[in-house]
Amino acid sequence: MAIIRHIEGFTKDIAVPKSCEGWEIYNAPRPFPATVSWQADFIHGIFYGAINPDDEFANENRERARQLDASKIVFVSRNEVEEWGRAYCKQYDVAYEDFGFGDIARSYLQRGNHD
Repeated sequence: MAIIRHIEGFTKDIAVPKSCEGWEIYNAPRPFPATVSWQADFIHGIFYGAINPDDEFANENRERARQLDASKIVFVSRNEVEEWGRAYCKQYDVAYEDFGFGDIARSYLQRGNHD
């Protein structure tokens, strides 16, 4: 399953219903089963869903979302990106201060898996 990384204050805002905070959030080009579903601005599609991990159908909903090409949205704070940027710059012996946050954030998003 693809992952969409959302960086607060940098990438397009994603309006998640307050009742879904802390749940897994997905986005897809077509409707998929979730605990709560809604439509919003296009990222990977206009269909969004939140899966409550405690829901009795959570595993089935995750699998169906995967089958329907949903991408999981991972929310990343500005501080997490800055920490990653400092470590990355240190690894390559370049000065973090030589780059703006936008450069660091774009680099973070282009490098894929950070887990």
